Amino acid sequence: MPAVVPSVAPITVARLVIGSSALSIVSSDGSVDELSYFDDDGAAAIAALTRALGAEPAVEHQTEHEEPGPFSIYDWDGIGISVADTVSTEPHMYKFIVQADAADLAGISIETSDAIQVGDAAAAVAAQYAGHLSKYQNDEGGTGFMARAEIVAAPNAPVTEGFEYNYAVELSAPDETGGIATITAPGANFLH
Repeated sequence: MPAVVPSVAPITVARLVIGSSALSIVSSDGSVDELSYFDDDGAAAIAALTRALGAEPAVEHQTEHEEPGPFSIYDWDGIGISVADTVSTEPHMYKFIVQADAADLAGISIETSDAIQVGDAAAAVAAQYAGHLSKYQNDEGGTGFMARAEIVAAPNAPVTEGFEYNYAVELSAPDETGGIATITAPGANFLH
């Protein structure tokens, strides 16, 4: 009589977590695949998201940007990765950027390390990050904002007196009475 082999439940992706220094793919078993914005040229992150989401991204090449120069956007219709054609060799500079404009994709939650999602009430997010908020007047005469969450020192940044290198998760709301529209990381903030 053959031995009975117990079945093992397949591991599925539970959520994508956009942090200030890495994108994390969290599986249903709790395992985490952490993809650093500073260590990889974006190829591993693109491959990991393609596997996690079970779909190839749409690819768009942008050429009209002065900084960081021409780049490609890999988009899964809810989350995307932008990679510059010429990746910086500076150890404190990111190699790719992640931006989400949906709260979930194919049943996979997209959130920050603080569990903020696209669509969350902008007023609550503004109150939570009041000390790190930049407001602006939107096209309709209302007020929008960009909040900086999870601020961390840039890895391997040069030491320059009177100058601070840090990164954050940027939470954008074009109208402070609406919801969060995009989550982007890493957001650079180099201060004098």
